[in-house]
Amino acid sequence: MSPRTLKGLAAALLGLALLWALLLHLERRAPGPAPLWADAESAGKILLQGPGAGEVLLVRETSSWRLKEPFDQPADADAVQALLRKLAHVSVSEPLSASFERHAAFGLLEPGLRLKAFALPTDAEPALDLLVGAPGPDFDSFFFRRPPSGEVREARGLARGELEREGGEWADRLLCSIASDTVRAVEARSKASALVLSGPPLAEPAAAPVLAALARLQADRALPEKDAAPSVLRSLADPWLRLKVRYAQRAGPAAPERTLEVFFGPRTEDQAHYARVKGREGVLFKLSAWKLAPFQAAQ
Repeated sequence: MSPRTLKGLAAALLGLALLWALLLHLERRAPGPAPLWADAESAGKILLQGPGAGEVLLVRETSSWRLKEPFDQPADADAVQALLRKLAHVSVSEPLSASFERHAAFGLLEPGLRLKAFALPTDAEPALDLLVGAPGPDFDSFFFRRPPSGEVREARGLARGELEREGGEWADRLLCSIASDTVRAVEARSKASALVLSGPPLAEPAAAPVLAALARLQADRALPEKDAAPSVLRSLADPWLRLKVRYAQRAGPAAPERTLEVFFGPRTEDQAHYARVKGREGVLFKLSAWKLAPFQAAQ
């Protein structure tokens, strides 16, 4: 190979190397996808409106979240914080369309599912206002636009279904969370039989599954008592199962005691039970039948 040819090849390779270095430099400097709302975790109020969600209003209080609509109850703080974390990290695509004629294809005709989030509970204008459209190509994506704009984009990192939860799914559905070493007595009485465990410690063979259930007994949804069917209210007036738990506020023999009482209706056609917790007025809970299996098996 002649010297001239070698010089030409060397120059070509050098040019390719410089081009590759330039592309890498530009790629590093190129901004990533814009977040949907970087300050989401500092939100003070969230409003969801739409066919699936109805109207859900969540408001931040001093140290917690509260569900204000469709009924007034403490909110599931874990669920709200999970939503805010995802909103802060959702990435947004470049515009996909600006044509109002194509909104139907993206599921963005009004009225639809609307998400409004406010920086402060008292703010009148939302920091985030989206019309949420059809699910995107990935399971955790959806199309949206910001009314009145007709510009369509895709949000990635949050599933539409997470915004369509019923109001009762945003309420605090935790019936109890009792540490095993604080439980002093358990009674689970039905019309047919009764389970009685006493301690401390609760050492009977039946105690282990019962203590595990009491460590975190959570309903699937909450609902306002005023909206419950008359048959549900009648079943809770004469409960199928009465659960009474005596437990200490902390471990140790001298700790003051508390009592939890929960009343369960009979199993429904959809394999669930309605429940009322003494002291939590105006709200009922619904939980899957399998969650009561430890108490039934023990009987």
